[in-house]
Formats: sequence, C-alpha cells, structure tokens
Amino acid sequence: MSQVFAGMPEAGLVRKDICRIICKMCSTKSNMYATIKEIIRLQGGPDTGGVRHPPAEADYAVGAECADMIREAVRKYC
Repeated sequence: MSQVFAGMPEAGLVRKDICRIICKMCSTKSNMYATIKEIIRLQGGPDTGGVRHPPAEADYAVGAECADMIREAVRKYC
C-alpha cells in the first residue's frame, strides 16, 4: 500500500479517509454485501436488487453516510 501512495504528499490523509470509510461500512448490523450494494446504488450505479436478508432500517442511513464519505474523498483527492 505504501508504494501506491509513495508520490502523494497527502498519503496519510488518504489512508485515514479510507480507514474511516471501511470502519463506517463495518458498523452496520447487516452483512457487508448488503452495505456495498446500497452504496453502489446510492453512487448512481446499477440497482442490483436486494439480498437474502435485507439491511436493517438504520443501515440505510449508514450506507448513505458511506456514499457521502466516498464522494467527499473522491472530490478531495481526484
């Protein structure tokens, strides 16, 4: 991972943002698959349908927060 960020002065900030997003994704009560599918849908990707055990209602808010965090990271670093 350090080789990927070797030429970036803000590498530490990128890593921190990535870790914050992953930690937020792991904080849901649902499975990671459902969370990722919700984030993809909110990012404008295809709606790939539901999962066997739908996410808890509160997890939809976490998915939306993760999607916002990803959009903000892309805006900052890309």
